Amino acid sequence: MGETFKEATTKKIQSGVTAAGIASNFTGLEQGAAGTFSKVIFPSSLNTEEGLRPVVKFFCIGGKGHKKGDIILPAPSSFATADSAQYGDTELGFGGKLAMDLTRSATSSEGRAALGSQLEDISNKGIDGITGIFSGDNQKGNLRALGKNLAGAGALALGAKMQDSEGIGKGVAMAIGATFNKNVTTEYTSGSTRGFSFSYELIPSTPNEGQDIHNMIVAFREAIYPAPANAGSVLLYPPKWEIEFKEGVSGSAGRLTSFPALAECYLESFSTTYNGNNSFHTDGRPVKTDIQLTFKEDRTLTLDDIKKLEESR
Repeated sequence: MGETFKEATTKKIQSGVTAAGIASNFTGLEQGAAGTFSKVIFPSSLNTEEGLRPVVKFFCIGGKGHKKGDIILPAPSSFATADSAQYGDTELGFGGKLAMDLTRSATSSEGRAALGSQLEDISNKGIDGITGIFSGDNQKGNLRALGKNLAGAGALALGAKMQDSEGIGKGVAMAIGATFNKNVTTEYTSGSTRGFSFSYELIPSTPNEGQDIHNMIVAFREAIYPAPANAGSVLLYPPKWEIEFKEGVSGSAGRLTSFPALAECYLESFSTTYNGNNSFHTDGRPVKTDIQLTFKEDRTLTLDDIKKLEESR
């Protein structure tokens, strides 16, 4: 009989196949010749237009199966970016609203120290006050106490603690035609990762530019896919990209400050439309190639991240 899945798994573990081992075995892994590139500049005339035409540089950081390299294209005529955050509605209830107000008012060390004991005291009093209404032998006294305690909004606040306990607080509120104030407030929950899109219409003017387009497309396409490791049982992340808007092709060109500085990104999607005009060059290459790229930053950012990005590039 062949070995079972459990026996095979045990054998792998005993042979030292661990996550750390996998990572060390595939550090520095590089892709094949099809995606090899060091720098692609399109169109080639960008090299002679230094200082006249801003560009965008896509730098593949490489590693994990992909080589690093630059792809430089003209800065887009239209570029959109959106900064956003996630907010939600939160029901504080009476206790939560009270805690928020007390915390805001506790500006002194004494106030902050007393905050916990105040909340506990108020909570206990609220429970004792409501439960006391429904106990004892003197019904008239209990009814007078009920009317007194439910006369204003303060009584409903005291009963809020009982709202989710056997329905007592909710039943009282419904009987008198009132409801507990849920104190709904807006809560910041998280930031959003930013996404960026680029579209280009690539028309080569020389055979060399046609080859540059091909190399560029191969590099972008391969950057979408993870590299396999450990006979395909592990997938290594695709490479990250640095995207910079520059004043020109030269390495000494400054950052184009009219465009935002971006954090490291993953290439989320890449699409190619070959030969939309149904024409070919004599070497068989399409006359026109359209590409669309969508990048997504690798994390949500904070205010400090934004400031550092703007200052460091």
